[in-house]
Amino acid sequence: MLGSETSEVISTKPMFIRLLPPRFLTQGDIISIPTIIHNYSSTEQTVVIKFQAQGVKLAGNAQKNVIISPNGSVSLLWKVEVDDIGTAKFTATAQSETFSDGIEMSIPILPHGIEQAVSISGSLDGSLNPDEESTLVLPKNRLKGASSLKLVLSPSLASTMFIALDYLVSYPYG
Repeated sequence: MLGSETSEVISTKPMFIRLLPPRFLTQGDIISIPTIIHNYSSTEQTVVIKFQAQGVKLAGNAQKNVIISPNGSVSLLWKVEVDDIGTAKFTATAQSETFSDGIEMSIPILPHGIEQAVSISGSLDGSLNPDEESTLVLPKNRLKGASSLKLVLSPSLASTMFIALDYLVSYPYG
């Protein structure tokens, strides 16, 4: 005799913390990062929440104490200031007498500005000077850590279309 059976299983912790940052930050942002602490136990919990931020400046206390009712939750906001580009790493922990949880997330910090691309094109063949030069002028007010140079040499004009397709595929909403 053959058969099968299906069961649904839900696994959860009696208390857990969620960190809800945006997908990215921008240099110069002043933002509040929300956290939500859930108490799915049948007893009231006195919880110590600690918040750490690297790559950004935390404004205010890094620790808060809350009381969470049974099957309840508490939302907290942590104000941060973003000065430099790079990566922000957030760590939040929740600790009660009987339960604990923690989470860590990293998100990129983008430069405050507009992306600018400069293209120079030309052709080289055997009849041209092999010491041909092109000059690229970088703006003086550019962000030093956010500037890059990509040099692409293509054997024909048609091969540059493949690079353009990669760019279009990665373009937002595309």
